[in-house]
Amino acid sequence: MEEQSILNGGIEELNIIQEVLEKRDSIKEEIENVIIRTGKLEGDTALAEKETQDIIDSTIKKRMAEVSASFDKEINDEKGKLRAIRNKRDKAKNKGMKQRIDVETEELRKSVRDLNTEIKTVFKTKGVPGFCNTGYYYSMYCPRTIHDWVVLVCTFLVCIIVIPTVLYCILDWFWLWKILLAAGVIAVFAALYITIWLSTKDRFKATIVEMRGKRDAISVNKKEIRKIKKAIKKDKDESQYNLGGFDEEIGEIESRIKVTAEKKRLALEEFDKNTKPAIISEITGRNKESIEAMNKEIGELTAKRRSLEAEQKDIVYNITSSYEAFLGSEYMKPNKIEELKDVIQSGSAATIIEAINYIKAHQ
Repeated sequence: MEEQSILNGGIEELNIIQEVLEKRDSIKEEIENVIIRTGKLEGDTALAEKETQDIIDSTIKKRMAEVSASFDKEINDEKGKLRAIRNKRDKAKNKGMKQRIDVETEELRKSVRDLNTEIKTVFKTKGVPGFCNTGYYYSMYCPRTIHDWVVLVCTFLVCIIVIPTVLYCILDWFWLWKILLAAGVIAVFAALYITIWLSTKDRFKATIVEMRGKRDAISVNKKEIRKIKKAIKKDKDESQYNLGGFDEEIGEIESRIKVTAEKKRLALEEFDKNTKPAIISEITGRNKESIEAMNKEIGELTAKRRSLEAEQKDIVYNITSSYEAFLGSEYMKPNKIEELKDVIQSGSAATIIEAINYIKAHQ
Protein backbone atom coordinates (compact mmCIF):
# COMPACT_ATOMS: atom_id res chain seq x y z
CA MET A 1 0.00 0.00 0.00
CA GLU A 2 2.79 2.37 0.96
CA GLU A 3 4.65 1.35 -2.19
CA GLN A 4 1.61 2.29 -4.31
CA SER A 5 1.26 5.59 -2.40
CA ILE A 6 4.88 6.67 -3.07
CA LEU A 7 5.11 5.51 -6.66
CA ASN A 8 1.72 6.98 -7.45
CA GLY A 9 2.60 10.25 -5.77
CA GLY A 10 3.57 13.40 -7.52
CA ILE A 11 5.39 16.69 -6.94
CA GLU A 12 4.50 16.90 -3.24
CA GLU A 13 5.99 13.44 -2.47
CA LEU A 14 9.09 14.26 -4.54
CA ASN A 15 9.57 17.50 -2.59
CA ILE A 16 9.44 15.54 0.68
CA ILE A 17 11.99 13.03 -0.63
CA GLN A 18 14.22 15.81 -1.94
CA GLU A 19 14.16 17.58 1.44
CA VAL A 20 15.15 14.35 3.21
CA LEU A 21 18.00 13.74 0.77
CA GLU A 22 19.25 17.31 1.07
CA LYS A 23 19.15 17.04 4.84
CA ARG A 24 21.17 13.78 4.61
CA ASP A 25 23.76 15.47 2.43
CA SER A 26 23.79 18.56 4.65
CA ILE A 27 24.45 16.45 7.76
CA LYS A 28 27.19 14.53 5.92
CA GLU A 29 28.89 17.79 4.94
CA GLU A 30 28.54 19.12 8.48
CA ILE A 31 30.12 15.93 9.88
CA GLU A 32 33.04 16.31 7.46
CA ASN A 33 33.53 19.93 8.53
CA VAL A 34 33.44 18.89 12.21
CA ILE A 35 36.07 16.19 11.53
CA ILE A 36 38.32 18.69 9.72
CA ARG A 37 37.97 21.26 12.50
CA THR A 38 38.60 18.62 15.16
CA GLY A 39 41.73 17.41 13.35
CA LYS A 40 43.07 20.95 13.09
CA LEU A 41 42.42 21.62 16.78
CA GLU A 42 44.06 18.34 17.78
CA GLY A 43 47.13 19.24 15.70
CA ASP A 44 47.29 22.74 17.19
CA THR A 45 46.89 21.32 20.70
CA ALA A 46 49.65 18.73 20.16
CA LEU A 47 51.96 21.42 18.74
CA ALA A 48 51.27 23.78 21.64
CA GLU A 49 51.88 20.99 24.17
CA LYS A 50 55.11 19.99 22.42
CA GLU A 51 56.35 23.59 22.32
CA THR A 52 55.53 23.95 26.01
CA GLN A 53 57.35 20.72 26.85
CA ASP A 54 60.38 21.76 24.77
CA ILE A 55 60.54 25.07 26.63
CA ILE A 56 60.24 23.23 29.96
CA ASP A 57 63.02 20.76 29.03
CA SER A 58 65.42 23.44 27.77
CA THR A 59 64.75 25.71 30.75
CA ILE A 60 65.27 22.92 33.28
CA LYS A 61 68.44 21.80 31.52
CA LYS A 62 69.79 25.36 31.50
CA ARG A 63 68.92 26.01 35.15
CA MET A 64 70.43 22.68 36.25
CA ALA A 65 73.62 23.52 34.34
CA GLU A 66 73.72 26.89 36.11
CA VAL A 67 73.30 25.21 39.50
CA SER A 68 76.05 22.68 38.72
CA ALA A 69 78.47 25.14 37.10
CA SER A 70 79.91 26.77 40.23
CA PHE A 71 80.27 23.41 42.01
CA ASP A 72 81.87 21.82 38.93
CA LYS A 73 84.38 24.66 38.63
CA GLU A 74 85.37 24.26 42.28
CA ILE A 75 85.67 20.47 41.90
CA ASN A 76 87.73 20.79 38.71
CA ASP A 77 90.05 23.31 40.37
CA GLU A 78 90.60 20.91 43.27
CA LYS A 79 91.17 18.01 40.86
CA GLY A 80 93.81 20.10 39.10
CA LYS A 81 95.55 20.67 42.43
CA LEU A 82 95.22 16.95 43.18
CA ARG A 83 96.90 15.98 39.89
CA ALA A 84 99.71 18.46 40.53
CA ILE A 85 100.42 17.22 44.07
CA ARG A 86 100.26 13.59 42.94
CA ASN A 87 102.80 14.35 40.21
CA LYS A 88 105.07 15.94 42.83
CA ARG A 89 104.60 12.90 45.06
CA ASP A 90 105.47 10.52 42.18
CA LYS A 91 108.59 12.54 41.38
CA ALA A 92 109.62 12.52 45.04
CA LYS A 93 109.02 8.78 45.24
CA ASN A 94 110.97 8.12 42.04
CA LYS A 95 113.81 10.25 43.33
CA GLY A 96 113.78 8.34 46.62
CA MET A 97 113.77 4.98 44.84
CA LYS A 98 116.66 6.08 42.62
CA GLN A 99 118.67 7.11 45.66
CA ARG A 100 117.82 3.80 47.36
CA ILE A 101 118.82 1.86 44.24
CA ASP A 102 122.10 3.80 44.05
CA VAL A 103 122.86 3.00 47.69
CA GLU A 104 121.92 -0.69 47.55
CA THR A 105 123.75 -1.33 44.27
CA GLU A 106 126.79 0.83 44.91
CA GLU A 107 129.13 -2.09 45.61
CA LEU A 108 127.89 -4.06 42.61
CA ARG A 109 128.22 -1.07 40.26
CA LYS A 110 131.71 -0.38 41.59
CA SER A 111 132.62 -4.02 40.98
CA VAL A 112 131.32 -3.76 37.38
CA ARG A 113 133.36 -0.59 36.78
CA ASP A 114 136.50 -2.15 38.27
CA LEU A 115 136.13 -5.34 36.21
CA ASN A 116 135.55 -3.35 33.00
CA THR A 117 138.63 -1.24 33.75
CA GLU A 118 140.67 -4.35 34.49
CA ILE A 119 139.59 -6.07 31.25
CA LYS A 120 140.37 -2.96 29.14
CA THR A 121 143.74 -2.58 30.88
CA VAL A 122 144.72 -6.22 30.33
CA PHE A 123 143.58 -6.15 26.68
CA LYS A 124 145.55 -2.95 26.09
CA THR A 125 148.65 -4.30 27.86
CA LYS A 126 148.56 -7.59 25.92
CA GLY A 127 147.78 -5.85 22.62
CA VAL A 128 144.39 -7.51 22.21
CA PRO A 129 142.08 -5.52 19.83
CA GLY A 130 139.27 -3.62 21.60
CA PHE A 131 136.50 -5.29 19.58
CA CYS A 132 137.37 -8.55 21.33
CA ASN A 133 135.86 -7.10 24.49
CA THR A 134 132.30 -7.38 23.15
CA GLY A 135 129.49 -9.84 23.68
CA TYR A 136 129.22 -10.54 19.94
CA TYR A 137 132.90 -11.49 19.69
CA TYR A 138 132.65 -13.91 22.60
CA SER A 139 129.49 -15.43 21.09
CA MET A 140 131.29 -15.98 17.76
CA TYR A 141 134.63 -17.23 19.07
CA CYS A 142 134.10 -18.36 22.68
CA PRO A 143 130.49 -19.59 22.87
CA ARG A 144 129.38 -20.98 26.20
CA THR A 145 125.76 -20.08 26.92
CA ILE A 146 122.65 -20.90 24.89
CA HIS A 147 122.51 -17.24 23.84
CA ASP A 148 126.05 -17.44 22.48
CA TRP A 149 125.27 -20.53 20.42
CA VAL A 150 122.07 -18.97 19.03
CA VAL A 151 124.03 -15.89 17.89
CA LEU A 152 126.76 -18.05 16.33
CA VAL A 153 124.35 -20.35 14.45
CA CYS A 154 122.17 -17.45 13.20
CA THR A 155 125.25 -15.57 11.92
CA PHE A 156 126.49 -18.63 9.98
CA LEU A 157 123.01 -19.26 8.53
CA VAL A 158 122.66 -15.66 7.36
CA CYS A 159 126.13 -15.43 5.79
CA ILE A 160 126.29 -18.93 4.29
CA ILE A 161 122.66 -19.54 3.25
CA VAL A 162 120.41 -16.45 3.41
CA ILE A 163 122.61 -13.81 1.73
CA PRO A 164 123.82 -16.11 -1.11
CA THR A 165 120.26 -17.31 -1.74
CA VAL A 166 118.86 -13.76 -1.87
CA LEU A 167 121.60 -12.64 -4.27
CA TYR A 168 120.98 -15.67 -6.48
CA CYS A 169 117.24 -14.88 -6.66
CA ILE A 170 117.31 -11.13 -7.21
CA LEU A 171 120.21 -10.83 -9.68
CA ASP A 172 119.32 -11.20 -13.35
CA TRP A 173 122.62 -12.91 -14.27
CA PHE A 174 123.60 -16.09 -16.03
CA TRP A 175 123.12 -18.92 -13.55
CA LEU A 176 126.82 -19.80 -13.45
CA TRP A 177 127.80 -16.25 -12.48
CA LYS A 178 125.20 -16.26 -9.73
CA ILE A 179 126.60 -19.51 -8.34
CA LEU A 180 130.12 -18.11 -8.46
CA LEU A 181 128.94 -14.93 -6.66
CA ALA A 182 127.22 -16.98 -3.94
CA ALA A 183 130.34 -19.07 -3.52
CA GLY A 184 132.39 -15.88 -3.33
CA VAL A 185 130.22 -14.49 -0.53
CA ILE A 186 130.63 -17.74 1.43
CA ALA A 187 134.37 -17.68 0.79
CA VAL A 188 134.70 -14.05 1.95
CA PHE A 189 132.79 -14.81 5.14
CA ALA A 190 134.86 -17.91 5.83
CA ALA A 191 138.10 -16.03 5.13
CA LEU A 192 137.07 -13.14 7.37
CA TYR A 193 136.02 -15.47 10.18
CA ILE A 194 139.26 -17.48 9.99
CA THR A 195 141.38 -14.34 9.76
CA ILE A 196 139.84 -12.89 12.91
CA TRP A 197 140.20 -16.26 14.62
CA LEU A 198 143.89 -16.51 13.79
CA SER A 199 144.69 -12.87 14.63
CA THR A 200 142.79 -12.83 17.94
CA LYS A 201 141.55 -16.10 19.38
CA ASP A 202 144.54 -18.18 18.30
CA ARG A 203 147.03 -15.48 19.23
CA PHE A 204 145.58 -14.26 22.54
CA LYS A 205 143.65 -17.34 23.60
CA ALA A 206 144.84 -17.38 27.21
CA THR A 207 144.01 -13.71 27.79
CA ILE A 208 140.63 -13.92 26.04
CA VAL A 209 139.65 -17.05 27.97
CA GLU A 210 140.81 -15.49 31.26
CA MET A 211 138.83 -12.31 30.64
CA ARG A 212 135.77 -14.42 29.85
CA GLY A 213 135.52 -15.20 33.55
CA LYS A 214 135.61 -11.53 34.45
CA ARG A 215 132.94 -10.75 31.82
CA ASP A 216 130.81 -13.50 33.38
CA ALA A 217 131.29 -11.84 36.75
CA ILE A 218 130.15 -8.53 35.25
CA SER A 219 127.01 -10.27 33.86
CA VAL A 220 126.27 -11.77 37.27
CA ASN A 221 126.63 -8.35 38.94
CA LYS A 222 124.41 -6.66 36.36
CA LYS A 223 121.79 -9.36 36.82
CA GLU A 224 121.89 -8.80 40.57
CA ILE A 225 121.56 -5.02 40.03
CA ARG A 226 118.46 -5.58 37.89
CA LYS A 227 117.05 -7.88 40.55
CA ILE A 228 117.56 -5.24 43.26
CA LYS A 229 115.95 -2.53 41.08
CA LYS A 230 112.93 -4.71 40.43
CA ALA A 231 112.53 -5.55 44.13
CA ILE A 232 112.73 -1.88 45.13
CA LYS A 233 110.15 -0.83 42.51
CA LYS A 234 107.75 -3.56 43.68
CA ASP A 235 108.22 -2.73 47.37
CA LYS A 236 104.92 -1.37 48.75
CA ASP A 237 106.54 0.20 51.81
CA GLU A 238 106.87 3.93 51.01
CA SER A 239 107.63 5.11 54.53
CA GLN A 240 111.34 5.62 53.82
CA TYR A 241 110.67 8.14 51.01
CA ASN A 242 109.26 10.88 53.30
CA LEU A 243 105.98 11.22 51.41
CA GLY A 244 103.82 12.00 54.46
CA GLY A 245 103.47 15.68 53.62
CA PHE A 246 102.23 14.89 50.13
CA ASP A 247 99.78 12.26 51.44
CA GLU A 248 98.40 14.71 54.00
CA GLU A 249 97.81 17.37 51.33
CA ILE A 250 96.26 14.81 48.98
CA GLY A 251 93.88 13.74 51.76
CA GLU A 252 92.82 17.35 52.41
CA ILE A 253 92.12 17.96 48.70
CA GLU A 254 90.16 14.72 48.36
CA SER A 255 88.14 15.68 51.45
CA ARG A 256 87.32 19.10 49.95
CA ILE A 257 86.24 17.44 46.70
CA LYS A 258 83.89 15.11 48.62
CA VAL A 259 82.36 18.05 50.55
CA THR A 260 81.79 20.04 47.35
CA ALA A 261 80.32 17.00 45.59
CA GLU A 262 77.91 16.51 48.49
CA LYS A 263 76.89 20.19 48.34
CA LYS A 264 76.25 19.79 44.63
CA ARG A 265 74.14 16.69 45.25
CA LEU A 266 72.03 18.51 47.84
CA ALA A 267 71.63 21.55 45.57
CA LEU A 268 70.46 19.38 42.67
CA GLU A 269 68.14 17.47 44.99
CA GLU A 270 66.63 20.79 46.16
CA PHE A 271 66.30 21.90 42.53
CA ASP A 272 64.54 18.67 41.58
CA LYS A 273 62.23 18.82 44.59
CA ASN A 274 61.18 22.49 44.60
CA THR A 275 62.60 24.55 41.72
CA LYS A 276 61.76 22.13 38.92
CA PRO A 277 58.03 21.86 39.77
CA ALA A 278 57.85 25.66 40.01
CA ILE A 279 59.41 26.03 36.55
CA ILE A 280 57.02 23.47 35.08
CA SER A 281 54.01 25.19 36.68
CA GLU A 282 55.07 28.66 35.51
CA ILE A 283 55.75 27.65 31.89
CA THR A 284 52.67 25.41 31.66
CA GLY A 285 50.51 28.27 32.91
CA ARG A 286 51.47 30.46 29.96
CA ASN A 287 49.53 28.35 27.44
CA LYS A 288 47.16 26.66 29.84
CA GLU A 289 44.07 28.70 28.94
CA SER A 290 44.49 28.36 25.18
CA ILE A 291 45.18 24.62 25.40
CA GLU A 292 42.20 24.08 27.71
CA ALA A 293 40.00 26.11 25.35
CA MET A 294 41.09 23.98 22.39
CA ASN A 295 40.54 20.76 24.35
CA LYS A 296 37.08 22.00 25.40
CA GLU A 297 36.19 22.76 21.79
CA ILE A 298 37.49 19.34 20.73
CA GLY A 299 35.17 17.76 23.30
CA GLU A 300 32.21 19.79 22.09
CA LEU A 301 32.94 18.95 18.45
CA THR A 302 33.29 15.26 19.32
CA ALA A 303 29.90 15.30 21.04
CA LYS A 304 28.38 17.17 18.09
CA ARG A 305 29.87 14.68 15.61
CA ARG A 306 28.38 11.75 17.54
CA SER A 307 24.98 13.45 17.60
CA LEU A 308 25.14 14.20 13.87
CA GLU A 309 26.26 10.64 13.08
CA ALA A 310 23.31 9.26 15.06
CA GLU A 311 20.91 11.60 13.21
CA GLN A 312 22.55 10.68 9.91
CA LYS A 313 22.10 7.00 10.69
CA ASP A 314 18.39 7.47 11.33
CA ILE A 315 17.93 9.49 8.11
CA VAL A 316 19.85 6.94 6.03
CA TYR A 317 17.73 4.14 7.52
CA ASN A 318 14.55 6.08 6.74
CA ILE A 319 15.67 6.76 3.16
CA THR A 320 16.65 3.13 2.60
CA SER A 321 13.45 1.67 3.98
CA SER A 322 10.94 4.31 2.86
CA TYR A 323 12.23 5.50 -0.52
CA GLU A 324 15.25 3.62 -1.90
CA ALA A 325 13.41 0.28 -1.79
CA PHE A 326 10.75 1.70 -4.17
CA LEU A 327 12.58 4.19 -6.37
CA GLY A 328 15.98 2.47 -6.50
CA SER A 329 19.37 3.69 -5.27
CA GLU A 330 20.08 5.63 -8.46
CA TYR A 331 17.28 8.14 -7.58
CA MET A 332 18.52 8.74 -4.03
CA LYS A 333 20.18 12.01 -5.06
CA PRO A 334 18.61 15.50 -5.01
CA ASN A 335 19.40 16.14 -8.69
CA LYS A 336 17.72 12.89 -9.71
CA ILE A 337 14.59 13.84 -7.76
CA GLU A 338 14.72 17.24 -9.51
CA GLU A 339 14.82 15.38 -12.83
CA LEU A 340 11.63 13.44 -11.92
CA LYS A 341 9.94 16.68 -10.88
CA ASP A 342 10.81 18.26 -14.24
CA VAL A 343 9.20 15.31 -16.11
CA ILE A 344 5.95 15.63 -14.11
CA GLN A 345 5.90 19.43 -14.36
CA SER A 346 6.37 19.19 -18.13
CA GLY A 347 3.19 17.09 -18.40
CA SER A 348 5.04 14.01 -19.67
CA ALA A 349 4.02 12.04 -16.55
CA ALA A 350 1.46 12.35 -13.79
CA THR A 351 3.06 10.11 -11.14
CA ILE A 352 6.51 9.18 -9.92
CA ILE A 353 6.37 5.72 -11.47
CA GLU A 354 5.33 7.22 -14.79
CA ALA A 355 8.20 9.74 -14.59
CA ILE A 356 10.69 6.93 -13.90
CA ASN A 357 9.38 4.92 -16.83
CA TYR A 358 9.48 8.02 -19.05
CA ILE A 359 13.14 8.67 -18.19
CA LYS A 360 14.07 5.05 -18.79
CA ALA A 361 12.27 5.10 -22.16
CA HIS A 362 14.08 8.24 -23.27
CA GLN A 363 17.59 7.40 -22.10
